[in-house]
Amino acid sequence: MDPTKPCPSEAENDLARGTGIREAFLARQNPPRTTANAGRFYTIAEGVQLPSVTTILNVVGKPALVQWAAKEERTMVSAVAADLYADLAKTPPMSRTAYLTTLTDRLGKQRANQKLLAKASEIGSQVHAMAEWNFRRALGQKVGPEPKIEDRAQWGYMALEDWASSVKFKPLKIEQTVWSTTHGYAGTMDLLALVNDVPTLVDFKTGKAIYGEAHLQNVAYQVAYNEMGHEPQAQAGLIVRLPKVETDPAFETAVVPPVAELFPVFQAAHRLWVWWYAGEQAYHARQQKPAPVVQDKAVGQATEAAPAEQPTAAGAGLSMSAMDAAWVAVKEVREAKKIPKDRVMALIATTYPRVVSKGGVADIGKLKVLEIQNLAILLGQEP
Repeated sequence: MDPTKPCPSEAENDLARGTGIREAFLARQNPPRTTANAGRFYTIAEGVQLPSVTTILNVVGKPALVQWAAKEERTMVSAVAADLYADLAKTPPMSRTAYLTTLTDRLGKQRANQKLLAKASEIGSQVHAMAEWNFRRALGQKVGPEPKIEDRAQWGYMALEDWASSVKFKPLKIEQTVWSTTHGYAGTMDLLALVNDVPTLVDFKTGKAIYGEAHLQNVAYQVAYNEMGHEPQAQAGLIVRLPKVETDPAFETAVVPPVAELFPVFQAAHRLWVWWYAGEQAYHARQQKPAPVVQDKAVGQATEAAPAEQPTAAGAGLSMSAMDAAWVAVKEVREAKKIPKDRVMALIATTYPRVVSKGGVADIGKLKVLEIQNLAILLGQEP
């Protein structure tokens, strides 16, 4: 088996699920990425888009980040306002409107936290670039000129070298895109390596700490990587945090909990993202003309189709409307829990009696998008 490509048996499973992308699934190793308002999507075959793992995990609240952003913005506004006051001290007084306009111009359009995050991201990207260049060279792969990186990025890369020398380390696969058509997501992993002889999926982070989302990201990559049939299969996950300043001199590692323990948490986040994204689609659909009708994928009901340019809902693998996305979520739960169609119809009838006809039959065409989304949640709670 070619270890750079998914195994045919998994592709056959995907074909049986109705995705119809076997040839493209086998052929593509690093599919193109697109970024839209809803996040980043990977096109793994024509008309088949999957949301990135990081996009999905954006639904996880980050209250500390909000507080930090507010603090940084306040600090910057205060500093710029003080500088402007000093510059105007010996000039005729400005009107309030003129002063605020001048202050706004000096602040610029980009917020303080965005500038800092962009700078931090640039440093992280430089560390990753240097690591990728050296790992590929160690594997004998063709590489270009050595990346040029600034001192803070060099500090992080030196810490990476310290970590690699502290364990028995051998890189195997670097910066490889992985995806799961079973669960409906994609992403680019940092590294698959033998760490003390164990095939380990390694993520490098350059933040101030290792946060919980990093563990969820890692297990999602492990599941997708293994589903694609790569060899050797990932048996463990590891987060390696690298410093960016001399006052933070050492690397930090964290072993990722078992996939069986954490992947259901990622799936919960994924389902929340599907709900959020369906709402986004519904909002944008209201701004557009009605779309044609297609056959529903969950229980055989005619539903509204999406405009072709709409990105894919999670796990669906096809462009779709908000209603289609909601029914796909229902279908996923049905298949996962092996719930018969009769039970779905009975649950609809008892939960939404208004859609039940005089003959006692539930007319699912009367269901609203939010009701269908709620149906997926109710089915998920079935024993």
